Amino acid sequence: MIKTWGVLAAWWMMASLLAVWNMWGAPPLLIAVPLVAATAFVVLLLCCRPQRTWARAGVYLSALLANQAPALTGAAWVLLPGHHQHKIAATALGLIGESACAVLALATFVLVRRWVTGGRRWPRPARGRPGLSLASWAPWWPVLGTGALVAAIYLLVLSWSDFVKDFGYRLFDMDSTPFPSAGGGFGAWLLEASSGGLAGAVEEPVFVGLLVLLWPRLRWRTFVPLALLSGVARAGIHLYYAAGVADVGAAVAVILVWCVLWSAVALLLIYKTRMLWPVIVAHGLKDVLAAMAGPFTADGTPLHIAVVALPFVALTVIFVVGGVRLFEMVLAWVSRRWPRVGRWLSGPREATT
Repeated sequence: MIKTWGVLAAWWMMASLLAVWNMWGAPPLLIAVPLVAATAFVVLLLCCRPQRTWARAGVYLSALLANQAPALTGAAWVLLPGHHQHKIAATALGLIGESACAVLALATFVLVRRWVTGGRRWPRPARGRPGLSLASWAPWWPVLGTGALVAAIYLLVLSWSDFVKDFGYRLFDMDSTPFPSAGGGFGAWLLEASSGGLAGAVEEPVFVGLLVLLWPRLRWRTFVPLALLSGVARAGIHLYYAAGVADVGAAVAVILVWCVLWSAVALLLIYKTRMLWPVIVAHGLKDVLAAMAGPFTADGTPLHIAVVALPFVALTVIFVVGGVRLFEMVLAWVSRRWPRVGRWLSGPREATT
């Protein structure tokens, strides 16, 4: 149970305001869904203990609806006949709203972690063997190196999952519905990229982070249903990819498979490392790079070129740091498998008196 009434009240107020703002103009019954879910979330954290399975399930479902009900409604809305629309240009007001949604998702994750663990932190990645790891002189290296490796793996998986989605569309003779950016100058690209960069913080804490908190033990009998649950929930906000397609049912099936694979890998990475931030960073960076494909125009000034180059610099740093960490892990495995090689790699040790 959580006794911090003020924090929960602030969270409820923020969730309610964002729900009304993002769903303004929708039927009142739909607007009531996230409001009721936010209230149920607060009540469960105040009155229930995490040892109860039904309480954990209720916390996840209420948190999901409180955070993602506007996105779920909007994605399903475009599937209706006559409601298909192309991507709307990003605006400064929309970026503010996206930032608030990211803060709400992260706050939800922190509150649930407090409820489940009593304020204890997740364990950090283990240090490597002395002499084989940079952790001998940089204590922060295991976290940074492992995080970069996870982010690199997740970026590759996200790119691969997009190919799976496109292959599924071609398998059913469907045209993948593109949602290109609205285009514009450098300012429009900056808004689009900034909004896309927040996608990881908006989605990952809720879709996968909460599941790892609520069911912390990695067991296949629970992992499979959790991956399915997360994938179905994630597919709900991506249903707009099925809009305008002749066979909507087949398109929805492809989206479900795509999102289940996506969520399963994210869950597995978080379970193995107990780190959420690399998944958030990788998801956001992938969406920023996707914004590069939009029909934007730049004036070619050094400032604009430098800003546009930042995502590629970040991508390079992630893969270089992740590659170094992977090399260290391989060396550690070799040293355990062949101790003599490990002692040779570690170098001579100082004599003790």
